Amino acid sequence: MSEIFKTFTGGEKKITPAVAHKEWVIPPSETSSLGINYFEGKHYNYLISKTTSHIFNTEDSQFSSNEASVPTTNHAGTIYYKKLMHDSIDHLYYGEEDTPVTSFCNDAPHLLDKRLSRSTKIISIPSGIFGEKIKPGTLEYSCSAYVLTDDGKGNLLNTADTTGSIAMAAISSSILFTDFSDSWRALGGLSIAAAIIPTSSIFIEAASDYKGMAHNMNYSSGSTSIAGGYTGEAIFHGSHSLEPTHSIDNPSNNSYIRIAGSKGLDLGDDWAISLWVNIPPTQATTQSYSGNYDNSTNNNSTKIRNLKDRDRSVIFTTREWWSRNCPMEISVYNDNHASEGKLRLDYRSTTSGFTTGSTSTSTYNDGAWHHLLINKPSGDNLYFYIDGIAISNLNYIPEGFNTKASSDIYLGARPYGYKKTYKNPNTQKWNTVKDQRNFIDPFSGSISNLRIYDASINTSIISEISSSVDQTNIVGNVFYEHGIATVTATGTTDSSQLYDHAWPAADSTLTFKGTHAIKEHLYLCNILDGEFNSTYNPTARENYDIENDNLQAYTTHSEFNPYITSIGLYTDKHELVAVGKLAQPIKNQDDYDNTFQVRFDTTV
Repeated sequence: MSEIFKTFTGGEKKITPAVAHKEWVIPPSETSSLGINYFEGKHYNYLISKTTSHIFNTEDSQFSSNEASVPTTNHAGTIYYKKLMHDSIDHLYYGEEDTPVTSFCNDAPHLLDKRLSRSTKIISIPSGIFGEKIKPGTLEYSCSAYVLTDDGKGNLLNTADTTGSIAMAAISSSILFTDFSDSWRALGGLSIAAAIIPTSSIFIEAASDYKGMAHNMNYSSGSTSIAGGYTGEAIFHGSHSLEPTHSIDNPSNNSYIRIAGSKGLDLGDDWAISLWVNIPPTQATTQSYSGNYDNSTNNNSTKIRNLKDRDRSVIFTTREWWSRNCPMEISVYNDNHASEGKLRLDYRSTTSGFTTGSTSTSTYNDGAWHHLLINKPSGDNLYFYIDGIAISNLNYIPEGFNTKASSDIYLGARPYGYKKTYKNPNTQKWNTVKDQRNFIDPFSGSISNLRIYDASINTSIISEISSSVDQTNIVGNVFYEHGIATVTATGTTDSSQLYDHAWPAADSTLTFKGTHAIKEHLYLCNILDGEFNSTYNPTARENYDIENDNLQAYTTHSEFNPYITSIGLYTDKHELVAVGKLAQPIKNQDDYDNTFQVRFDTTV
């Protein structure tokens, strides 16, 4: 008998879900035809009027002369367009903490290093190209200036930044970090150049629940050039706290940052603290309200602390009072001291009391950025490095050195009780005025990229730590499931940074692999002895019926001895769905069976 069609049994077919990856290599000339878009996003300060016109603050340092004149009414203009792009990226990926619970994109959000500055570059790939998602670890954007590579964890790396790459070895032990690159969030519609923010939150990347609380601060977000990179900075104005007629929210009050929740932080015997500092030539505030409460006015209802001469300005401190468990303080001598501009490290021992650990021999009030590192290897001495060089006279550790903080960490000033007391008329007892918290030794200058580690820095990479502002070569992110890549290590101007140029670059190439869900089909075509051994010409069949196995009377099966060259798979309605071609014809013998495997893939 000679079949025309044969139905498969259950064991002769198998469908297996699988994943395929298609590689793409795309120059700029092909991006348009493939629907790949390159965008630029910037955060601008603006207000929306009652007529829905978009009025931007032209004092914003983001504006250039050509952009400031672009009309923004009725959603027109490149400024508004760039802001929309920045806002969209922020809302989707950066505005909230990306945790396994809230994440809807990458599989391992805890491995992402996400920091959005005021400017970003964006690559958008359509789902018709990347499929289910971009295969992790395959995206690369290359041009003559640099190569950006996906690390497979959702981070985009500049592979040429070997300094940042080496410095990354220490990041695994980082338990607290802030670079102020997201400080643009706090500025609202205020002028970047002149704004002093009474209160604002600062993003803290930490292993514990720390919160950055800033008061009377100014910022630069993502545009500060330090050690070959661009970052944010916190700018401290350095006036003393709480003039008698001022309230707690008055911008002339002292500026400081408190890392709430850090009180009680115990670093133990193996740790390090790293930060960048820019000290101007003058620390003009040389008095603070650190004296006794003043009774000279014969005021029986209110007392205010006296101003007292001070000789230094506090950069970093974990103390309020010199209690026995106070670990350390970094300060700079102010205009009231012969060592003006020299850095000083203080710490205290539980057994030997107050100790001045080190004063630098050089001055650093030159308006340039300097890297400070306190390094304490386990069982070893305490070392103070400035710009990668150890201060020679700090090569010991006092007996009983204790690193448990007695107060929260403060930047820019030292807390010192309260400035004012008043007499309660009912109890006749003196009480402090709680809304007039007192801060002394205010610092004028900038701080950036504070890190605290729960392990010391290996001496072999201290040079790289002191030469890489953010201690990483991560410059952006890849959000695989959305086909989005961002370059966030940009700044506020179009020409001052490595990544701010024509986007995409004329000589650039974008490569990646798309991920496509498919079905692998396997069919076993069993041809038994005597099957498929005759002609398939319907004119040779009875009644000219192609499904009739009987031949016309004028011929027999023995007159045919076919060769197999193709195998077709059909639906029950005789619709051809697949054809398998053999590399060479195979004779369909009458005395044994043949089995052919037909494999093909389909999309889901």
